[in-house]
Amino acid sequence: MEKKSMKKKIAVGILAAGILTSSSLAFASTNAGELFTNYAAQLLNDAKSTVSSTLGSKTSDMIGALKNKLNAYASDTENGVNNKQGELEQAGVNKINSQSDEHIKAINNALPGINQNTTDQFSQLVAQLNAQITAGVEGEVNGLKPDFSSQVSNGQQKITAEQAKALDDLEDAINAAKVTLGQLIDEQKKSTDATVKTYLSDEIKRVTNIINAATDQLELKKATALANKATSIKNDTLNDLDSLASGLYTPQNSFLADFESASSPFSIAGDWGRINSKVDGKTDYYLISNNIPNNSSSTAEVTINVPDNAYNAFLSFDYLVLSQLDKDILTISLDGNVLVSESGTDNHWTNKKLTIQPGKHVLKLTYAKDKSGSSSKDAGYIDNISLKYDLRK
Repeated sequence: MEKKSMKKKIAVGILAAGILTSSSLAFASTNAGELFTNYAAQLLNDAKSTVSSTLGSKTSDMIGALKNKLNAYASDTENGVNNKQGELEQAGVNKINSQSDEHIKAINNALPGINQNTTDQFSQLVAQLNAQITAGVEGEVNGLKPDFSSQVSNGQQKITAEQAKALDDLEDAINAAKVTLGQLIDEQKKSTDATVKTYLSDEIKRVTNIINAATDQLELKKATALANKATSIKNDTLNDLDSLASGLYTPQNSFLADFESASSPFSIAGDWGRINSKVDGKTDYYLISNNIPNNSSSTAEVTINVPDNAYNAFLSFDYLVLSQLDKDILTISLDGNVLVSESGTDNHWTNKKLTIQPGKHVLKLTYAKDKSGSSSKDAGYIDNISLKYDLRK
């Protein structure tokens, strides 16, 4: 059906309704828009009442029902117009047709106001619905917040307790692993110490024999210089082997004279004395040569006893001399073999380490002054005399 025809039929239906309710066919040509406006307002009020009463889960269903109702009204109106049109007398129909354009114009003039009013009121209904829904949701959320916070707090406390227990368990496991590892190391050391010690002892003897043989073959003119160099190489080699051996095992017997107390594991005779002073940036107890005049010497002898069944025996000590260069000299010897012969003012504490065979040995300390002059501390020092060895069963 065309739009214009539909409008005409609606107008005819409205006019017919007006005619049937009056005592004559005459009616005012200017009240068509008002009738249609009242009709549309009634439908809108019905829709508003229906939507307002069913806000919530039934809104969409009721809106669909309203649409169906409007469609039914339109259909009924069209059917009523068609029916009434056949019943009208020809004169009334002609008169209606002659005035239809005027009524349609009045209806068209009323439609914008109806549309605007309908849109505004429907928007208000939607806003009201949204506000109610939003308020409901916010209420639910606000109700959940305390429960959620409580659950989070309880969860955190539970997690903290579990973490603490896990840390305690980890610490217990680590301590147990340390004990087990220590036991394994001890067992391994017991099974390998003998082999390692024997091997190192044989290597030390072999290297010593090679160096001693080479030293004995040196020419006479170069004997002193080359012998000292060879001895230094030998001692360095022995020190390296000793360091390796020290890292693999601990000697069965160890003796140390560090002069922190007046007692000593070694017998010491002579005029050297124990003193506590700061020397070369180090404050400690030492054994120091006696304060002597020019052209004299201060001597001490340290007796070292190594058992006959000992092996892997090492002797070491720290020494220092501060004196007139090439004039006042510190000499340290073992069984007559010179180990140290030094002088000067720019020296520092030096460690000396060497192998030693079973038997009785004498470590002799001598600080000798020439006939004139002195410099610096004018003394010789020794500290940390150490003897280490293992015993064969």
